Amino acid sequence: MLTLTKEEFNTNVKKLDEAIQRATKLRQSKNLVAFQAMNHNAQLNQGKGYIKTQNTER
Repeated sequence: MLTLTKEEFNTNVKKLDEAIQRATKLRQSKNLVAFQAMNHNAQLNQGKGYIKTQNTER
C-alpha cells in the first residue's frame, strides 16, 4: 500500500488543483473563441443580407 506524508499529499492536491484551473481556463477560452466565431459569422451573414436587399431595391 502506498503511504504519503502529509506534505506529499498536500503537494499532490496542489498540483491537481493547478491542473484543474488550467483545464478550466482552457475550456473557457475555447468557449469564448467559439462564441466569437459564431458572432462573427452572424455579423457576416447580416452583412450579406443587407447587401442583397440593397441590390434588389435598385
